[in-house]
Amino acid sequence: GIKAFLADHASDMRGALIINLESLGAGDLCYLEREGSFKQMGCSPRMKRFIRKAIQASGVDLGGATVDWRESPASYAMKHRAQAVTIAGMDGNKPALMGEADDVIENIDEQSLTRAADFVVEMLKNI
Repeated sequence: GIKAFLADHASDMRGALIINLESLGAGDLCYLEREGSFKQMGCSPRMKRFIRKAIQASGVDLGGATVDWRESPASYAMKHRAQAVTIAGMDGNKPALMGEADDVIENIDEQSLTRAADFVVEMLKNI
């Protein structure tokens, strides 16, 4: 995963931005304001600026959430000095349907996925 990728490509990743995507086909679309289990990390002001611009351009309603009970690829990357953020479909304090029996392709909400894709595309356009 992200640990091996950053270990192999650390010198190539200087200045790179990492967007971790989770559970985009369900739940409420959010960005993780704080994430990580032991040392919580937050995305940089630069990443927040890209998020704000994407919200304005896409018209997608994006909330903020915190996941303080596990490490994500973005929190790991932030701890290693990379700029990163997680965009996730959230259900309470966890990514929607994550690790549940209902986490199957039949439960992907097409509208949620389309809305998330529109937001991510606008975010990438602003980088």
